[in-house]
Amino acid sequence: MKWCLVASLLGAASAIAVLVLSLMFGPALPISPLAAGSAIAPAVVIGALALRGTINDRTYRVLHRFSPAAKRLALLHVLLALAGFGVILRFSVELPQHRAAVTAAEQYATLVDPLRLTTGIALLVYAALGLLLLLRMHYRPPVVHR
Repeated sequence: MKWCLVASLLGAASAIAVLVLSLMFGPALPISPLAAGSAIAPAVVIGALALRGTINDRTYRVLHRFSPAAKRLALLHVLLALAGFGVILRFSVELPQHRAAVTAAEQYATLVDPLRLTTGIALLVYAALGLLLLLRMHYRPPVVHR
């Protein structure tokens, strides 16, 4: 389960890297929104592998107390979700169909906005997956002391 959490953090880090590269290089960056969207596919695999063993096992489960490290991880995932939501809000209003480009240079610069929007969606997906994994890690059968 912990490797799934690390994989979700790596996925979010890759989305941040693509966003930073798109801000630095703009339309010269040769990554399409389709390629960036395919980065979300590992989230489906990670989520399916992490949740497959505990969904229908009919075991009574209790939400255990979060450790300080788990609380920090949860805060990190909440911040990633807020960053993803902010990216989506920032770049969804600038999509080419919403903004009339005055010059050809401005039109060319708007080609990278869908890529940035896709990275915001990827951040949201990986943050939600990380929070779900943290909850599943702490939602386990009660410990019986003998």
